[in-house]
Amino acid sequence: MYRLSQKLALCLAVIIGLILLLDYLIVTDREAIEQLIRTGIDRVNAGDVDGVMALVSPTYQHEGRDFEGLRQTLINAMQQVRQYTHSLLKYSIEVPGEHGSATIDVLSRPGPKAMTPPMMTSWQLGLREMEDGWFVTEIDRGQ
Repeated sequence: MYRLSQKLALCLAVIIGLILLLDYLIVTDREAIEQLIRTGIDRVNAGDVDGVMALVSPTYQHEGRDFEGLRQTLINAMQQVRQYTHSLLKYSIEVPGEHGSATIDVLSRPGPKAMTPPMMTSWQLGLREMEDGWFVTEIDRGQ
């Protein structure tokens, strides 16, 4: 009877281990988009224009701006905000299919010697799932 209990406990432990492993390996669309957002903020903080642009669809076209136009805008913007540290305050993600959207609120804190107060900005992101994962297809400044 004791050996049967040990075998059952071992089987139960293996099943629980497999369930935890599957949960770790399976990334939902929502989790992938959240990681994209967090990676983007980390790359902005690092001043990594190419890293940020790697998260944008190469076919980006929004409000008259293409991929290269967005790159130039980002280069100019990073020169103005490099003394800030940006952090994600809150976000909401909608994923109805291969297209998604996210609203993010970002807190930007100035460096220790800056005389400007922290500021919060909201951003609307259009997203699309492609072969290599999720990419930004639209960027709009929120209200």
